[in-house]
Amino acid sequence: MITIHTRNFSLVKDALDQQTMDIELDDDETVSRLLEKVRAMNKKKLKDLPIRVAVNQSYVNENYRLQNEDMVALIPPVSGG
Repeated sequence: MITIHTRNFSLVKDALDQQTMDIELDDDETVSRLLEKVRAMNKKKLKDLPIRVAVNQSYVNENYRLQNEDMVALIPPVSGG
C-alpha cells in the first residue's frame, strides 16, 4: 500500500469539504485510479468534472504511476475575468 497526500482546490475542495486528504492505494497505481477513488467520494458533484493533476508540483497525465508519499494537487478548471 502507498499513501498519497492530496491538496484539493476550488470545486474539488467544496465537493469533498476538505482541503487536504491522505488516500491509500495499492502499490503501482496510476493517477486514473486515484481520480476514480476521489470521484467516488462525491459522485454527484465530481462525476463529470474535469480535474487536472499535478504530482510533486508537475502536471502529469492519468497514466502516471504514483509513488508512496507523493503530493498531488487536484485542480478543476478555472474561469473568470
